[in-house]
Amino acid sequence: MAFAEMIRLIVLNWNSVTNGTLGLVVSGRPTFWWPGTGWVAVRGPVAWYYVTLVALAVTVLVCVRVLRSWMGRCFAAIRLNEDLARTLGVDVFRYKLLSFAVGSALASFAGGLYGYYTGYIDPGYLGINQSMEILAMVLLGGQGTLAGPIVGSLILTGLPHVIDLRGELRAMLYGAILIFAILVMPRGIVGSLVAWRARRAA
Repeated sequence: MAFAEMIRLIVLNWNSVTNGTLGLVVSGRPTFWWPGTGWVAVRGPVAWYYVTLVALAVTVLVCVRVLRSWMGRCFAAIRLNEDLARTLGVDVFRYKLLSFAVGSALASFAGGLYGYYTGYIDPGYLGINQSMEILAMVLLGGQGTLAGPIVGSLILTGLPHVIDLRGELRAMLYGAILIFAILVMPRGIVGSLVAWRARRAA
């Protein structure tokens, strides 16, 4: 979060590139090739729904391939026991850096789509509330699982449409969810369900 706050301050003060507090207007629309039609621009909420759905499917497939590769096994070893992984010859720093790069690339991809969807890049997206929201999604859904962040994002994205939460109230809710997830449900919803099914099977 400290790193995210540092980036936010850089963005707010680098007026020649980011336009400072005014943000950037995204004028173009993403296009794709459709057989028999040619290049088609994405317009309207229905088209964006399917584009987002395809993007989610591609992201999940990429993550599955990564986790099932030698890279994913190294990630799992570091997560379970960093010192033991180091003694087995895993370059911990290298794979942590690689994990950060992969996560940043996926976040940049999602941010690019969101910028095209809204037509505007708001510096407020880099604030502490946004960071807490993303962290709460991961912890509530279940870190270390592919389905966890998806479940967490569905819950926390739909919650403001059910309960009118703005500004400080939303930040307080995310903080409460973080505390609850850490103290009561450290595995998250998906992780707890997986553990419960494993206990029943045993």
